[in-house]
Amino acid sequence: VGVGLHGGVDDASGVLHVAPNMGWRKVPAAALVRERLSGSVLGGLPLFVQNEADVAALAEFEFVNAPGADPLVYLSLGHGVGAGVIVRDKLLTGYRGFAGEVGHTILQAAGPQCSCGRRGCAEALIGLRALVGGAPGDAPAKSKKALDKFFAAVDAGNAPALKAVQAAGKHLGMLLNNLWVS
Repeated sequence: VGVGLHGGVDDASGVLHVAPNMGWRKVPAAALVRERLSGSVLGGLPLFVQNEADVAALAEFEFVNAPGADPLVYLSLGHGVGAGVIVRDKLLTGYRGFAGEVGHTILQAAGPQCSCGRRGCAEALIGLRALVGGAPGDAPAKSKKALDKFFAAVDAGNAPALKAVQAAGKHLGMLLNNLWVS
């Protein structure tokens, strides 16, 4: 059984250390999943708990026939911004599962506040909240309706919506450049 979670996940202990966008800290994810599966057909199967971007990077690496795909950086963009990184056939997880948490790389000194509490993080500049508005701790796009409204504004050529996309694209380029030279 495989579970992909947002945030810093220690795959050895199965603990989700922090998922700032969800307000989760020190969640014993593996233990909770094992408890729920206990007594079911799935209860006796091995359990793997990992960061969702890491899982996606592994899938790209294992199942996409792309010669020379090592090193590989898989970027996950949504409410949060994360990455899965593979080098020399190995997933880089870092200390307690925090490798690849590139959404908390500072791209703008004194920029907008991020859900992690810092200012100017990639996530605060590129994530969905940066595009559709909201304060740290708010749901990313309070609803599908908010996203649909934003996409309609972009399609209609709405200047503020286009400016938000342009700014996010600029910061995404900066983040990708930083990842490329790391």
